[in-house]
Amino acid sequence: MKAWRRGNSRGVRAPVPVVRKILIASEEANGALHVAVVSSILALIGFALYKYSYPSGIVLFEALVWLVEALSFMGIALSMKIAGSRMMLYRARYEFFRVEALASVVVGLVSVVMVFLVVFKSIVGVREPTPSVLALYPIGSGLVSYVLESYLKRRLRKVSFKLASIHVVMSKLRYDVLVEIGGGIAILAANFLGNVLAEKIPLLAIGAYVVHGLVAIIYDNALYLLGPGPYKHMVEVRRRIARAARRLGYSVRRVRVTLYGSFAEAEVWVELGGEQALKEAHRRALHLARRLIHEVPELLRVLVVTVPSRPRPKRKPVEVHESSRERPEGAGERQ
Repeated sequence: MKAWRRGNSRGVRAPVPVVRKILIASEEANGALHVAVVSSILALIGFALYKYSYPSGIVLFEALVWLVEALSFMGIALSMKIAGSRMMLYRARYEFFRVEALASVVVGLVSVVMVFLVVFKSIVGVREPTPSVLALYPIGSGLVSYVLESYLKRRLRKVSFKLASIHVVMSKLRYDVLVEIGGGIAILAANFLGNVLAEKIPLLAIGAYVVHGLVAIIYDNALYLLGPGPYKHMVEVRRRIARAARRLGYSVRRVRVTLYGSFAEAEVWVELGGEQALKEAHRRALHLARRLIHEVPELLRVLVVTVPSRPRPKRKPVEVHESSRERPEGAGERQ
């Protein structure tokens, strides 16, 4: 950490609070790596069941889903590790955190494709119910997905800012719980009723619901990747910045925010008195920038622009005319 405080060979000093935030994000991204390991194990179990037990299409595609998730979650974890490397921190290339959003978009797109394949194979290819005993695999997978989601929630409680990639993983696991347990129940229902339609119809409805949720995830992360970010998240960060600046005694005129996945940079315009010297205004702007980075968890970089305060309009005195006063009864009448 001492070397990071000194800066790099170009003389750029790495801000200690910013480094700490990025290190925390990189450390918490290990949660995605843990999910990738568990997903790989479940994929191997599914392939073994398909090869040595019964060639069920549902089991095969469930194993493929776990395999794709393992590769996708590993990509998210590695992208966060690369973004948090010393080279990126030294050069302050925070735009590289858009790779986090890119990995999340890839996870969403691959998941949508896999859902379509699973649903299509289950509806078109299945002509007889899958054996009831194999329902344990999707139901057990759903329980494991729930445990992994709870594990990631506990990890995120330690972080004061929103990690976009980890939230994508959690959302994907939440949808997996629905698909997997629903698929297991559909297998049991098909065997109980002796009709394969009881296995196909629930999977079609569940697949449509999951695709709807995944499209929302892809859209939000595409905004992180291509633009300033989702409007709701951007407004939330903007309000935090304005609230923190006002709490420090500044009058905020304008706040602009650009989101880089889990992190953000901002341009803040504050008003200072016209009698402020240039050196004093510069000192106060630097002080406010440091305090905002400390106060707002998502902020990695902030530009403070000081402008003269607006003169307050003088209020005109209210004139009271004699005619508006209440006259005594009978006053002014002719005798």
